[in-house]
Amino acid sequence: MLAAGIDVLLCDATVVLLRPVVAELAAIPADLLVQRDAWPEDPVRKVGVAANAGFYYAHGTAAVSEFVLSAVRRGLIEFYLRWNNIGDQYGLSFVMADAKMDAKADGGAGGAGGGRKGGRGRSSPTANETTLATFHPSGSHCKQRGNCLRLGWLPYDRFPRTGSWDGLQPSAAIYHLTHGCMQEAAPCSVPGSRPFRGHRQRQDRYEKVDFDDMRPEL
Repeated sequence: MLAAGIDVLLCDATVVLLRPVVAELAAIPADLLVQRDAWPEDPVRKVGVAANAGFYYAHGTAAVSEFVLSAVRRGLIEFYLRWNNIGDQYGLSFVMADAKMDAKADGGAGGAGGGRKGGRGRSSPTANETTLATFHPSGSHCKQRGNCLRLGWLPYDRFPRTGSWDGLQPSAAIYHLTHGCMQEAAPCSVPGSRPFRGHRQRQDRYEKVDFDDMRPEL
């Protein structure tokens, strides 16, 4: 769809839109906008924030399509390294962590935020601003051509993924909360949800755990 020139709003089945958001997202000067997250840990250590793959808005261009494909490829690598079936989360987060965050900040939903002058810039999983970044990997020469991709992390208070709903409800545009349990901090569980069972090391065990024992639970 992106390669065909169609803008895409991708949502998990668990995302509930509380009010219209497409016009707001389309007005932000970014090619790809994602929800903030606190894991995987390596991208968070690198730039301060990760990308949640369960809610993002992408403009339909060939460049964005190729960027998403690069995230898919990176996600598959992480999948085989970890045997974890959330390659989209890993892929987007690791690839976006190579972007250079802008060095200005304001609190507006459409402004840039979280950067530092003279440095790479950082943000956080709970910043209440849109943090914009420029994606220009080594050797791309996109800065000289003026066609670098613009990436953005959405305001936490408007598009939360974790946290206290009592505090977030007045400002949130979507409901997409989960139990505050990082995949990399297993074991952890919450009533009504299956616990994380660790990274998979063998394909036969992966299939056994993820499919055979799912039948009786369903």
